[in-house]
Amino acid sequence: IRIRDVARVTIGAAPRRGVVTRELEPEAVEGIVLMRRGANPSVVLAALHAKIAQLNGGILPPGMRVETFYDRGVLVHRTLVTVSHNLIVGALLVVVVVGVFLVSLRAALIVALTIPLSLLGAFLYLKLRGMSANLLSLGAVDFGIIVDGAVIMVEHVARRIAAIPSRREARSVVLEAADEVARPTLFALSIIIVAYIPIFTLQRVEGRIFAPMANTVCAALVAALIFSFTLIPLLAFILLRGRGGEGETPLEGAALRAYRPALTWALGHRRTVMAGTAATLLLGVWLFGRLGTEFLPTLNEGALYVTVTLPPSVSLNRGARL
Repeated sequence: IRIRDVARVTIGAAPRRGVVTRELEPEAVEGIVLMRRGANPSVVLAALHAKIAQLNGGILPPGMRVETFYDRGVLVHRTLVTVSHNLIVGALLVVVVVGVFLVSLRAALIVALTIPLSLLGAFLYLKLRGMSANLLSLGAVDFGIIVDGAVIMVEHVARRIAAIPSRREARSVVLEAADEVARPTLFALSIIIVAYIPIFTLQRVEGRIFAPMANTVCAALVAALIFSFTLIPLLAFILLRGRGGEGETPLEGAALRAYRPALTWALGHRRTVMAGTAATLLLGVWLFGRLGTEFLPTLNEGALYVTVTLPPSVSLNRGARL
């Protein structure tokens, strides 16, 4: 006995399990666009908006339109604006602080030039590695650390050649001054780079999240180190030669007057200083154990996504009206 012998077999519609509505309008068809792995969100969103405009321009039947309900482009744009604002403000603060302490606009500009060049070097490295800069990697870039080598080089070279008008004599003095601070500068930045090595060993999800941050920071530090040993002494030789002896600035003098008595007291009370340092370390370890932990911080996108689950006894039509 076959089914056709006892029943009528036809092709019909499958039972409906859901309905999509929007703002009390009739039913709609919902579609979700998924981005491919490794794609650029800005490029994908721009191409998607162009394709939607093309569909709405005459390809779809009359009365049908594709309308955007939720667009991540707003979040991407807001994030890029925030990161760019923070980078610019951070760079300006570094220039101001360096200018105040060095009391030289030229010296401050030489140091500030390290920031865009180091970021350019980091971006080139990421491009060659096929990696993209994200919120974590850009937010981890510390301009104070990046310009550390440049500040040491400019300050030392400037003091040595400030009162030397002769070009030939100043050249040898610059080489000698750069050689004097090259080793401590190299060691200081190398220690920071070594601290990021454990991050390169991370695998799976944590590795994909934090590896770009470590790559960005280390690449920026290496680029800053290269520029500190090459371009910075050259610019200091060109722009700071024969500018006159700077002497001790008022701010530097005030800092030294406060530092010398503190250093004298610390050297005379070594046990007290070591005990206070050990107590501070233990307090930090104790507070760290009491802090809460989470894998990633909560990201506030400025949008609310509400999901309502109805009892199984509620019909589809009643659920759509709700």
